[in-house]
Amino acid sequence: MVLGQSDADLWNATPVAVFLVSSLAAFVLECRPKNDKLYDWILSNAANGEESESLLARSPEKRANVFSRFTFAWMTPLLEKGRRTPLTMEDTFPLRKDFYPDEVSAKLQRHWQRELKRQTPSLLRASIRTFGSTWALSSAFKLMSDIVSFLNPILLSRLLGFVASYNTPQGEPIEYGYFYAAAMFIVACVQTLASQQHLVQNQRIRTIMKAGYITAIYQKTMLLSNDT
Repeated sequence: MVLGQSDADLWNATPVAVFLVSSLAAFVLECRPKNDKLYDWILSNAANGEESESLLARSPEKRANVFSRFTFAWMTPLLEKGRRTPLTMEDTFPLRKDFYPDEVSAKLQRHWQRELKRQTPSLLRASIRTFGSTWALSSAFKLMSDIVSFLNPILLSRLLGFVASYNTPQGEPIEYGYFYAAAMFIVACVQTLASQQHLVQNQRIRTIMKAGYITAIYQKTMLLSNDT
């Protein structure tokens, strides 16, 4: 049975419709705050119910959606409070669990113990297993920023060509000018967001690596002191 023209068009449009509907659903779901279960570690470390609720309210990063994380909008309440009154230590958010020195050191030690079972143990391999995900995320943002940075000169060249040939027989339609201008704006926004995320991830790498290595060295020093 041969499909008619209308049936063929409907068949070709179905994947596009499914993609648009699923993208819209994902967008709506992502705009919602994350579940409070992600804060179980805060609740378990809190002294009582009132303190746990206070900590939960003051720790918005884990519940922030991807748009809030990209734009750092989850920090807006803290910045707004700092604009009105001087901030104190009590106003800052609790430290994330993956920044705890004992957590980072324990993870590094687990991977190092695996390396000790090898014929040639490598601290580099243990470090990659411990901090590799953060490295990869930082590198991805850096790559995105570098790739996008090459698009702006191309778009600017096309925009200048559009302006130079405007109102001439060889000129492009006005819609092309709007497209080039909008594309340059979007590219600049993406480059800025990717660059800032890269800087944030680099700061996180330095923090957790320093915490892991210093704690591991301190523990090793204490063991050597006890042996002597």
